[in-house]
Amino acid sequence: MASERLKTSLIQNAAPTRRGTNATISQQKILLHQIKELEKMNVVENPAASSSSIDINGWWSLIYQSTPEPSTKWDPNTEVEGPFLSIFKPFTKDMIKSRGNFQEIDVANGKVQNLARFSLFGKPGIFNILGSCSVPEVSPLSRKKTRFDVTFDKVTVEVPDFSIFFNVPLTWIRPKGWVETTYLDPEFRIGRGDKGSVFVAVRSKINPGIIEPS
Repeated sequence: MASERLKTSLIQNAAPTRRGTNATISQQKILLHQIKELEKMNVVENPAASSSSIDINGWWSLIYQSTPEPSTKWDPNTEVEGPFLSIFKPFTKDMIKSRGNFQEIDVANGKVQNLARFSLFGKPGIFNILGSCSVPEVSPLSRKKTRFDVTFDKVTVEVPDFSIFFNVPLTWIRPKGWVETTYLDPEFRIGRGDKGSVFVAVRSKINPGIIEPS
């Protein structure tokens, strides 16, 4: 199938970009073109609905993210962990290394997690932004449920080897946003966020929220 070949090519092209952070302008152009072509092939009309023919629930692993159009400007809003962790990257250098970005969606219970795995001086850690999600009412004309409204409630950080466990409530700001799913199949997902991000994720075969002390 054309979609399968396109997905394989997109995964191969995204691999050397480190989830988009090292993508050149030419790489961005190729990947964004492939993303738009896949979006045209989407057949799931209501991916955000719990009754959808394809289940969006579960853990998803990020393979690519960027702005909607090719750009040389780094934007922390396009990062899964958002500006909370991203602002520290220029200062931490080799002390903190990213080990993958993930998102869990739980439509039935109205929950969402944006989780970044990292290593601190070689020891595994987790940075997690937890919140609630809901599917907004749709107009009678469209009847399509493609969007989640998201409100984040707290941030947790864990580095078991250094006995670091803490959480920070976000009740004082309660950041809000939305994510629209523009392509969905059982193992592949494309989405666009309210802050101008586009991302590609594949279904995770592990629970990234579980780490064991080394």
